[in-house]
Amino acid sequence: MRRGTHGKQGARTESGSQREHMQDTTESSSQMTRASRGKPPGGRGVRVLGVLGLCATAVVVSVVARHGALTTTGGAGDGRVSSFNTPGVTAFGETTTTLGESHEVPRPKTDTTASETSTSFLPKVWTYKVINKYPHDANAFTQGLAYQSPDVLVESTGSVGGPSTVRSADLISGKVVLKRELPTEFFAEGLTKLPRGTAVGNKGYVKGMEVGKRDSATTEGAGSDPGGGDLLGIESGVDLLAQIVWKKNVGFLYDAATLTKVGSFKTPLQDGWGLTTDPYDPDNIILTDATDLLTFVKVMGNTGSGSNDPEWPLVKQVKIRDGERSIRFANELETVGDEIWANVIETECIVRIDPASGQVLGWIDLQGLRKQCDPSQTPPNVMNGIAYDAANDRIFVTGKKWSNVFEVTLEQSDASLSETRKKCWPAVTLPQYGYL
Repeated sequence: MRRGTHGKQGARTESGSQREHMQDTTESSSQMTRASRGKPPGGRGVRVLGVLGLCATAVVVSVVARHGALTTTGGAGDGRVSSFNTPGVTAFGETTTTLGESHEVPRPKTDTTASETSTSFLPKVWTYKVINKYPHDANAFTQGLAYQSPDVLVESTGSVGGPSTVRSADLISGKVVLKRELPTEFFAEGLTKLPRGTAVGNKGYVKGMEVGKRDSATTEGAGSDPGGGDLLGIESGVDLLAQIVWKKNVGFLYDAATLTKVGSFKTPLQDGWGLTTDPYDPDNIILTDATDLLTFVKVMGNTGSGSNDPEWPLVKQVKIRDGERSIRFANELETVGDEIWANVIETECIVRIDPASGQVLGWIDLQGLRKQCDPSQTPPNVMNGIAYDAANDRIFVTGKKWSNVFEVTLEQSDASLSETRKKCWPAVTLPQYGYL
């Protein structure tokens, strides 16, 4: 299977509205059969009855079609089935066929707090193939991961009692080249790279601003306090990283190249798990906590430097659902095209989510990958960490205290959905962490 499709057949790439949301679609179409020709005509009465019969049939077809009974939809193989109860809608951006007539189906706008999901749609199941295996710091308790060109991974690591870190490492060698330590009261969680050109600071939301006072980036082994000090200005065109922390509504902003702290903010949540960008609105970020919600938050211009942190406002929340099942505990997040991919805590699975509806589009079963880690003094913990190189269409995955980062490609699996759900569905509660 082509790596560029992440399991989708065909030549389209993983970007934009295509983004394999996700599998091939097989559209059935209603067809009107025509009467056979070349037969000798029947009697006059037969012809009259035939005409009347055809007229009656046309009326019935017209009435039924008006009510959608003959409207066809995409097959079950389409991973982008609409979550809306609209007859004829097969997949966002695809076509639907009604009585032999095709027309484009625009992507509906979703602005509800709790989107309904189709209970009849069956997610696809995917497995993996390892393309490359790279070294990784086996002491890193990975909580957030992102790719930065050329071949650099930026990472958020957590530590109870501290210090948690934000760091950058060379992909090929695994060497940590920059690192910052957080104050011990913060347990670092999700990390994401904001869309290029985004600039946030105390002078407002702009595309570039005056350079303020800078501290120097720390090197491996050194530390710096990102929770205090002067708010830093940002140069035009600086790429930014955003990081959130566990069981708090605090977030930090860093210059992605130097890991210099440039600001801080608050979220409307009282807990922080995963963090990524909104594929449909570059001014939004998406967060998770221990609930079954994707929380969309607006990136605002003003940031603080501690006690006066502004709260970035809530845009909407979308429930994550696999049929009737609520999916809690979506941990590390990554935006891959127009899907959200998430590690599911304490499983070796990644769930693929439609951010517009919250519907689960597929499950990636990565069981066995942890066993391929190189031997180390610290045994590998659970899987957690997804990074996407959009320019080269590469997926990287790792875990907490894993000695390796793996580049993988996806293949559609012949495993049953029911068995995959048993392995991949999260627990209903996690009392050991205080989540009931």
